[in-house]
Order: sequence, then structure tokens, then C-alpha cells
Amino acid sequence: MYKKYINGFLHLPHITKNRLKQIVDLYDGDYEKAWHSKQWISLFSPPLQHKVKSFLQTFKIEESYSNLHNNNIELKLCNDENLSPLLSEISDPPIGVYVKGTLPQRSIYLSIVGTRKMDTYGKEIINLLLSGINSQNICIISGMAYGVDEYVHYACLQNSIPTIAIIGSGLGYITPRGLVPLANEICAKGGAIISEYPFEVKPTKYHYPERNR
Repeated sequence: MYKKYINGFLHLPHITKNRLKQIVDLYDGDYEKAWHSKQWISLFSPPLQHKVKSFLQTFKIEESYSNLHNNNIELKLCNDENLSPLLSEISDPPIGVYVKGTLPQRSIYLSIVGTRKMDTYGKEIINLLLSGINSQNICIISGMAYGVDEYVHYACLQNSIPTIAIIGSGLGYITPRGLVPLANEICAKGGAIISEYPFEVKPTKYHYPERNR
């Protein structure tokens, strides 16, 4: 149940992992107690305090968390068993990630990304890279953008290779919209769509460099 409150905190304006840790440490790691206290608002600068107070007046924590379950989305923290331990080793790791679908359990996770302007040579290289992988203990990760990413995911699906898409928006705003059918097929065939952003968050330019880390 504590994940409900983590989800709430992740919606806060301008929240960072360090700030969230600072807040929760005041309450001995108790997210629920921290959420209901509100005394931590004073940790923010005066302009941000106003934004946080306004947000808390309208944010419906129960509804937001129910939204996840209603859309078959799970919030997983970095120490969850089903997440690769490598996630906690990246630069500035997220507090957790939102997952729709099934996380394939493989010994090797290989990322293939590239330009949005796919050409014949790119397709040949991707096909070469993926040839024979379906007999290996490998999962392919990409970013589900048009071009190389899209082709990689579809090629994986056609060759029964598990694949994961990591996107730069909340799972309620999958973009490009033209790739929503691809996202659905990935989930239906044993893969997953992942985001570190809450369900309702729309994509912004700075999300993609964060996603790429």
C-alpha cells in the first residue's frame, strides 16, 4: 500500500529523488506518514511551496493509484526483484518505474536504438543483429519512436524475441499515437512498456534525454 504514496509523491511539482529521500527520512521511511503530515512542504522554496500546496488541494491519491490498476500498470521500485539490478547502477537512477505488460526475465538485455529516418541498410543491419537471437536468453530494449526503434520492436515480435519499450511520457500518454497498436502488441506478446513518469504525465523535450540515460 505504501506504493500508493510513492506514486503520490512522484506527481509533486519539481520533485527529485534527493528531495523525496529528504522528506521521507524525516518520518523514518514511512511514506504514508510523510504524505499525511504535510510539514515537509517547508523544505521547498516559497514559490514552490505555493505550487505544492495547490497541487495537494486537487490531487486525488486514491483515484490516481486506482488508475494504474485499471490500466494494468504496476509501479515497481528499483529494488523490486523483477527489475534488473543494473537499473540502480545508471546515472541518477529513478525512484521506480511504471510497467505495463510482463518484464521478460533474461540474462542479457541488449539495447538497439537509432535514427527516425530508417533506410534499407538500417533494416539489413537490424535483421543481421536479430538473426539467431530468438534461440538465446536475450531481451531487446528500444525507445518505441518512429524509424529504427519501431522497426526493432516489430522485428522482435515477428521473430518471437521478447522486447521492452522505454518511453519518455507517462503510460497514459503513449507517443507517437500511431504506435499505440505496437505498444499493445508488445504487451500482448510477453513484453513490456516502461516509463519513470507517472501515468498522466505528457511528454516534454527534457524527458527524452532523461529516458536515454
